Amino acid sequence: MDSNPTISTDENAQPTQKRTKQSPKINLEKFIPEALQIEKERMAAGARRFHIAPHLWPAWPYWDYGMVSAAVSKELGGPEETVSEIVWRLKRFRYPYRGERGKRPKTFYERAKILGILDALLRPPFLWDIRSFWWFQKYNSCELELKQRKKSEYGLPMAFHRQLLFQLSAHLSELEKIAGKHERKKDKETKAWFERFYEYRRATLKQILSEAAIVYPQVQDRLTPAAQLKAKAEKLDAEVALFLKLDSMFKGQGLKSHKFAYHLTSLFCTPRKIISQSHLRPTPETIRRNIEVWMKKHPDLGSGKTRKTSI
Repeated sequence: MDSNPTISTDENAQPTQKRTKQSPKINLEKFIPEALQIEKERMAAGARRFHIAPHLWPAWPYWDYGMVSAAVSKELGGPEETVSEIVWRLKRFRYPYRGERGKRPKTFYERAKILGILDALLRPPFLWDIRSFWWFQKYNSCELELKQRKKSEYGLPMAFHRQLLFQLSAHLSELEKIAGKHERKKDKETKAWFERFYEYRRATLKQILSEAAIVYPQVQDRLTPAAQLKAKAEKLDAEVALFLKLDSMFKGQGLKSHKFAYHLTSLFCTPRKIISQSHLRPTPETIRRNIEVWMKKHPDLGSGKTRKTSI
């Protein structure tokens, strides 16, 4: 799923009859970016109000489109809960994972403390990175379940939301065409009417964005820096992005080996349910192999090569 997708305006994608030559133009390519910009400005205003830098936001803390988004954010909790989850995971396993017996290995938590990176794992910016990663992991799981049922989070058929999205866009296009004939002649007498029209237009754009977030979930990624972590919304890309952030942190501490970074990536990428069973999946070895293959395929995004490190 592309992080900067092209919104389909093909009328064949909606479960209605094909448009005729007299039908209003479907203009999603114009309305979606505009609606996103309005929402970004609203979110930025909220950040200023609460003295929060927008680029340091956790995953969608103020996102209000959709019941799944709200449920995932509620389950994830606040930053304090994220810190507690990180600490719980670090203390859950001994390092190295499935290491040799009889060596009394230390926990991941103790290892991080010895290397001087524990504090960096528990505060921004990495705290927001891992929080965003877990948010998308939970959201994607819920989204997949809904997709299999062909239902939205509101319990309505996806075909309904798709049809409504196209109809709203066509409706707004037609209204703009009609109002545009008189907008150039706007004066004191017509000013009040146009102000009400612009208010209605903004409300319609918000509804278009809401429906688009259901029909095209990738649209939501454009609203949050979490998309940078999610990369192209592919699981492997997200894992690699998380590894690169950890590896960069290690380099800042003068650490040259990738070994602990592979282990931490494995720890943070493993769903909580599996961790509760005392397993890591993907394993550190799987993470290492995947990242080495990924780096060779993306030399322009990574170093092009990684030092081979035993797990």
